[in-house]
Amino acid sequence: ENDKDIHKFVKIDRWLDRCLGVNNADGQTVLHVNQKGDLRSSGSGQFANITIVRGAQADTSLTQTIAHSSAGNGIIKARQTERTILTNYVTKNSLIYVTATSDTQRAIPYVARQSAHNPATNTNGSFTVQIPSGVSKDITFNWWIVN
Repeated sequence: ENDKDIHKFVKIDRWLDRCLGVNNADGQTVLHVNQKGDLRSSGSGQFANITIVRGAQADTSLTQTIAHSSAGNGIIKARQTERTILTNYVTKNSLIYVTATSDTQRAIPYVARQSAHNPATNTNGSFTVQIPSGVSKDITFNWWIVN
């Protein structure tokens, strides 16, 4: 296809809240972008770079953090065995990746629990990173939620 034919495939979907849609040759919308910038595609994608926007986070106790993002960092404090991260990005199907960023003193941090955000009850989603037993120094880690 040449550039002159692009108008056949790009349209504004007024019935979809004024979104941008890209149609295939059969007229099916295969790419959709809404006014918030959310992107939905029926195919796969390749990116040279992905930027994760991180929001604020705050420790509310020795073992709990509230985060407004899908990626961040945490600390399992010395002599503690877990850190719970409260964030609305957790769903029942989320993949949660944890990477230690300090000496773990032979304790392996893992995701012990995850609970989905429930907008109907305004319940925060959460996940808990745990180690088998307390250690003498803080363990720091990065986390990333993929939905």
